[in-house]
Amino acid sequence: ASVYCDNAKFANDVTIPDNTVMYPGQVFTKTWAIKNVGSCDWTSTYKLKFHDGDKMSGHMQAVGATVVSGDTITISISMVAPSTPGTYTGYWKMINDDLNYFGEMVSVKIIVKE
Repeated sequence: ASVYCDNAKFANDVTIPDNTVMYPGQVFTKTWAIKNVGSCDWTSTYKLKFHDGDKMSGHMQAVGATVVSGDTITISISMVAPSTPGTYTGYWKMINDDLNYFGEMVSVKIIVKE
């Protein structure tokens, strides 16, 4: 199997584990640990970008430093829980400097209570 230049693997949820209960409109910060499992280093301008599902007012976030192949970083995104009760899931994925998505998706899943 070939190793891709750009590749990312979900390592763990640092904050907000799946099914965390929130109040409507609650502001929270989701932090993921993401490992560079590709053969290339990531530049500081590689970003974690919204991909699918519920965006929850999150904005893409640059890694902010070079990430050497094999290293794991944490990326945090500030979000706002929706105002309507229910279960919400947002999927995020890394993009490179050519704005191409790569690697495993990471997700945030919350439950907004009545």
